[in-house]
This record gives sequence, structure tokens and C-alpha cells, in this order.
Amino acid sequence: MSELKALPSLAIQKIFLVAIFGCITLLSLYKAFIQQETNISDIIINHPHQDFGSIRQQESHEMVYSFKNNTEKSLLLGPINVSCSCTDAKLSKYKLEPKEECALTLIFESGAYRGLVKGTALVNYNFVEDKTRKVFIVDFQANVRPDYDFEPKRLDFTYGKKEQKRVILYPMHGELIQILNLSCSRKWIEANMSSDKTRGSEICFDVFYSGEEFEILDNEAVLTVKTDNMREPNYLIPIMIKP
Repeated sequence: MSELKALPSLAIQKIFLVAIFGCITLLSLYKAFIQQETNISDIIINHPHQDFGSIRQQESHEMVYSFKNNTEKSLLLGPINVSCSCTDAKLSKYKLEPKEECALTLIFESGAYRGLVKGTALVNYNFVEDKTRKVFIVDFQANVRPDYDFEPKRLDFTYGKKEQKRVILYPMHGELIQILNLSCSRKWIEANMSSDKTRGSEICFDVFYSGEEFEILDNEAVLTVKTDNMREPNYLIPIMIKP
């Protein structure tokens, strides 16, 4: 009788072991499938994310991305869509045979940008026998260092109250900067040099709000600072009149 009672227990253990083995097998197959799917790609890109590093304004820099047709089919490349007009893109070829490599060159013009700039290039492609459009993406970033900066970078005044704020311009690379002109988009804001010093390592000027009352919805202004700097001759300082 004891042997008969043990049979159900042994059967349950066998079923349990078979179930565990089955789960492990299915999990292994699933992992292999996922890994296979992850490794399969039409395009293999070497270093799709690149950094131009620290650069100055009004400079041109190139970055080259290499990639390969990872399929057994011929494919056609283009067009290329870039994220802004500051970037140009060129391909070394527009048709790739199976396993053939290609180079994508991005040319970034830093212009009057300031600080961290990010951009992307979307490369469209399709297989020769299939017109379905696909796309792969590369991106870049650059830290654009301006020739000069201001403190503060924005001015806030109180509505109806006469106020005066001082602004300081200071060069970033040791080069002297000269202020040529100060102008404001609203008549109730004036700006004057606080001294005769218009050129140097640190230049101060004062901005005045007359306290004039006006339609409060029209409470924004822009102060334009014109300098002799060739990289960024004009700088705009936003002004807000707060209730």
C-alpha cells in the first residue's frame, strides 16, 4: 500500500520537473530569438552619436559617420533630412550593394549659436526591388562658446515704477569688444553707456525704464547691443515689464 501511495507523489514530481525543463527551454529559445532580432539590422552604423566638442562661433566643422549595408540586397540611399539649416549632409555613394560600406559627412556651421547645440540627420533608404521607405538616424552635439556674454541676460522692470538696471558685457576669450550702439524696441526703455569706456575687458551700460504706463499686454521689449565683434555683431537682451 505504501508503494501505491508513493506513485502519485512520484508522478507529480516528474510532471513538475518536465514543466520546469519546458519553461527553461522556452526561455532559452525566446532569449535566442530576441538576441537574433537585436543583431539583425539593415544598416550597421559605427558611432551614430558624435560630439564636436567645444567650438567657437562662425566656425565650420565636419563629422564622418561610416555605415554598412548589412543585408543581402542592394539598397538606395536618400534623401537626407537634417534638423536645421546649420547642418549640411553628404553621402559618399547613393547605392549600396550587399555588405558594402558608405560614409555620411555632416558639416555643422556654428553661426551665432550659443551653448549646447544638438542636431540629427535622417537618412532615407529603400531596397532596389522594394520601394518602401525606411530611415536610420545619426545625431551630434556641440558646445558653442560665444566671444562675449552679458550679465544679466534678461531684464525685468516693475510696471509704473522708474527703475535703472546695470548690464555688464565681458569677453570670453580675452579679446577686447567694443559697443557701437544701443537701441531698444520701445520708447519707454532707454540705454546709455555708464562711462566713456566703450571697449575693454568689461563694459558697463545702464538701462532705464521711465515708469510710463501703457497697455499692459504690450509689456515686452528687446534691447539690441551692436558690437564690433565679427562673429556675433548684434546681441538681443529681452526685457519684461511685470505688473
